[in-house]
Amino acid sequence: MRTFALLLLLLNLLFWAYVEYLAPRTSSDALAQQVQPERLRLLSNTEVAQLPASSGPACLEFGPLDTITLAMAKDRVRGIQPQIVLAERYGEDGAYLEMRRSSDAVRKAMSELLGGEKAGVCAN
Repeated sequence: MRTFALLLLLLNLLFWAYVEYLAPRTSSDALAQQVQPERLRLLSNTEVAQLPASSGPACLEFGPLDTITLAMAKDRVRGIQPQIVLAERYGEDGAYLEMRRSSDAVRKAMSELLGGEKAGVCAN
């Protein structure tokens, strides 16, 4: 068993060395993945302040919720905005409901149902 474990470790080290030092690399792969990098520029604080304000975050997250509250929230949201994109995420402390591009009416209904303390902006 010990010999097998050492053999696996040796094979892992050899594979890592190959990938890091011997595998062919081309810069064209990295360049092909870029999307118009010349269009990127940093904004100053005054330029950021001049940007138009949005009506709200692009993604809202509500939770942690129990399963009954999660079902009620989904029904209420779909009743107000049927085409909304909903995603569920489960953590150790309960379920989370993520909404993309929600309307003001949806945000207001969710605040009434759940309270503001369970609302936040999505991490991703």
